[in-house]
Amino acid sequence: MYFPAICLVILMSPASLAMEVDLAPNFESPGAVGDLMTWIATAHDSAPGALWYRFRSRAPAGAYRIVRDFGPNPVIDFAAVDHEGVYEMEVTVRNLDTGETDSAVGAYEFLSRITNEPLVNATAHPLVFLLSAPACPEGSAMRVEFRTGTEPLIRTPPKPCDGALTMNFFLAGLRSETAYVANAILVSGTGTTRGPALPFQTDAVADMQPPPTVLSNQTLPTVNTALLNSDGVATDLGGNQIWFNPIALSNITRTEAGGYFWGYVQDPGAGPAYQLLRKVDLLGQTVLETNAARVNEQLAALGRRPITSFHHEVRPIGNGRVMALAATEQIVHNVQGPGAVNVLGDMILVLDQDLNVVWTWDAFDWLNVSREAILDEKCTPTAGGCPPFNETPTANDWTHSNSLQLTPDGNMLMSVRHQDWLLKIDFADGLGDGHILWRLGKGGDFRLDSAGPQAWFSHQHDSNFELSDPTRLIVFDNGNTRLAQQGPGAGPINSRGQVWKLDETAMTAKPVLNTDLGVYAFAVGSAQQLENGNYHFCAGYVLDGLDRSAHSFEINRAGVNVYSLQADRLIYRTFRLPDLYSAQ
Repeated sequence: MYFPAICLVILMSPASLAMEVDLAPNFESPGAVGDLMTWIATAHDSAPGALWYRFRSRAPAGAYRIVRDFGPNPVIDFAAVDHEGVYEMEVTVRNLDTGETDSAVGAYEFLSRITNEPLVNATAHPLVFLLSAPACPEGSAMRVEFRTGTEPLIRTPPKPCDGALTMNFFLAGLRSETAYVANAILVSGTGTTRGPALPFQTDAVADMQPPPTVLSNQTLPTVNTALLNSDGVATDLGGNQIWFNPIALSNITRTEAGGYFWGYVQDPGAGPAYQLLRKVDLLGQTVLETNAARVNEQLAALGRRPITSFHHEVRPIGNGRVMALAATEQIVHNVQGPGAVNVLGDMILVLDQDLNVVWTWDAFDWLNVSREAILDEKCTPTAGGCPPFNETPTANDWTHSNSLQLTPDGNMLMSVRHQDWLLKIDFADGLGDGHILWRLGKGGDFRLDSAGPQAWFSHQHDSNFELSDPTRLIVFDNGNTRLAQQGPGAGPINSRGQVWKLDETAMTAKPVLNTDLGVYAFAVGSAQQLENGNYHFCAGYVLDGLDRSAHSFEINRAGVNVYSLQADRLIYRTFRLPDLYSAQ
């Protein structure tokens, strides 16, 4: 059945007659499942004022869910990726000066790609294909397995069957110019049924970045065989590109199960409305987005200070919630310098599934602002690693936090780089008041259980508890403070991969792994435990003269480097994943 695009103008009140909004797709309906199309909102308003747009979508027989909260962008991409049917997009436009609003709804039909037999089709992304299979019995589930040659299978997450609608799966993690075979796998109460073999071939795709170089002479690892870089390029462990992110993100900060990627867009030359928090999928469409200006409206209503941007960390924490680091600034007087001084701090934000602010933590409320950055770091508006700020030409980069993790007991772990501390914060799954439970690092609350005089990390990145052992904590030790404080005759200072054993009752901390990685990363880095119990560390900013490089290592539990790879560019964070559908 043919459903043309529908645009309904809903007048909100008699006073809104001066405003009118239309919503139209860039292609006439119908399309096919997996097609990426664009909705374009056009607003007409006789009153002056900036216009903001909010987009919500609705699947067939579903409820409206927010995709992008109010902001200046009137255009959004959309694709039906699960099932055929008529999907709706709603836009609401708001005049920031008058408060007037108006809404419009558009409908677009996505048709099934198949009749009775499964097929594999190309998508708008050259390294992502779509397998479509017939409907399967309600109560069963389906997944897809695919591979090239005799290499290990890649498996998609399973999806439940409803007996009526077709099943559709993105196939990702593909090398260019390579032949693959895919099979749909039906899992029911009576066993597993393997569908027919479906061959498909990728075309030639130019590398988005220069290919990295494998440095180790060991056999390539067989676990966590996808390496995702925060700049949006993924490779296998041989350095072959297997995916790239086609939509703008300053950094991918975490992945979410199912093939989703969280990150932020930071534009030092633009205002808060252009500083974005964004979730995208394998195809490159925006799944969820907000901006600092919209968040500031909510923070003002809560009596909180505003943020200038998002930075370093955005990650899901369950129940549709996401937590993020955001930048703040405050003028203090005769603190961290004479007279008025602009100090940059950090705020933790927790947003719900509709992008409402539900919890905050502000460094200015809980840390002593008199304790300056350990190495007296300063920021200028366009300096690398510095967030946008507005009050002065330069500012004191006081905290420069870079990672968050929900701890096994429901609190938060925060890495505060310029204080050389890891903080455990009272979150209590959203009920905590934010007080600091402890500070780990030199001058903190733990007694160091080590004979090594320089065992403490400094200017660290990506701290996280091991999921299998909540008493063990992994961290990448950049080592900036060790380097700055080294005495005459000291040997070379390199960055380290560390694992700490914490006793939160006795308040002792013991380094059980403290591996010299052989390179010094002035900034950025990551740390992660792998499926085989080894550790992945990334030294993301290594300087050799004017050349910059990033080094990824696999370190076994004895501290031995068993695999390493070098990319000739700065990379903020890297992830070793089983596949591109996995969470990290």
